[in-house]
Order: sequence, then structure tokens, then C-alpha cells
Amino acid sequence: MDFTIKQNSELPILELKPYKDKYFNELLDIIQNASVTFSMYDNKNCFIIKDKAGIINTNTKANNINDDIDTCREIIDFTIQYHFTKKDTKNIGKYKGEFKIIFEKYGEQKTIIVPLNYRLDIEVLPSFTKTTTMIQSNVPQPPPIEVDIYDAILTGIGNEYIKVGDNQYLKFT
Repeated sequence: MDFTIKQNSELPILELKPYKDKYFNELLDIIQNASVTFSMYDNKNCFIIKDKAGIINTNTKANNINDDIDTCREIIDFTIQYHFTKKDTKNIGKYKGEFKIIFEKYGEQKTIIVPLNYRLDIEVLPSFTKTTTMIQSNVPQPPPIEVDIYDAILTGIGNEYIKVGDNQYLKFT
């Protein structure tokens, strides 16, 4: 699995959705009283992020539909999330990530490390692209505009205006 985020950014949120296999119902029971941590490390196994708090998000579309249909608040779906800070994404590069779900079963503390069957590759991309326009004219031109294109691409902003300078806006369509 690949995840990309731009340098010094907090969005998008890293989100994993578990497969609905034969162990999914047991996993639903486990998350009721579990905590989640997230770690990210480079190819030398040096931790960039070590065991920072993650989130178990049960506010999913499937759960909201189920709430409208059924009056008993049963969790039928969830995601595991980590919200990056600017400090987490200050260095560009390629990293590996993992979540730990920590829970208690039969009086013992247990840990599940996810993802199980594949590697979570995270890439922190450079923070901006400089866009310049060369116009041959005797009229003084404003300085080149630095446009943060990755913001629009990575966060899926569509048909939105993004401020790129004083009184200048760039529209993505």
C-alpha cells in the first residue's frame, strides 16, 4: 500500500480500512476497548515517529446507515487513522509505517501490528512547485508565483479556488 503526503503538511489523514474476512467480527470486539499507536521509520530502521496516538474511527458511512435502520448502536465498520503534524512531515523521503492495536484479552495485554500482509509505504513529497511565466514586454511584470500544486492534487480539491498570492487565485477544474 502506498500513501503520499506533502512536506510540512497535515493532510490527508492516513486511513486504513480492515478487510472483512473471517476474523473481522473478532476485530470489531477487540476495538471496543483498544488503543492505537502509529510508527513511521526510514530504510535504516530509524524511527521518525514512534508510537504516537492513532484513532479508531467508528463514524463511517456503514455505521451511520446502520444507526438510521437499527436503534441499537452496533458497530459494523471502522477505520484506523493517523493525523500527521507538520513536524512529522518536515523531511522528504520514503518511509515505512505501521499501526499497533493494543487491547486486553483474558487479562493479558495483546498487540496486533497492521497492516499484516503487506508493507505500508509512505512518501513525503516536496512541499511546492515553482511556476513561472516568461513574458517579453517593457511593462514591469509581477514576480513569479509559487503555486502549491501538491495541495490540490493530494487533497483532492476540485473546482476550488486556491490563494497563490495577494489578490491572485488559481482555480483547479
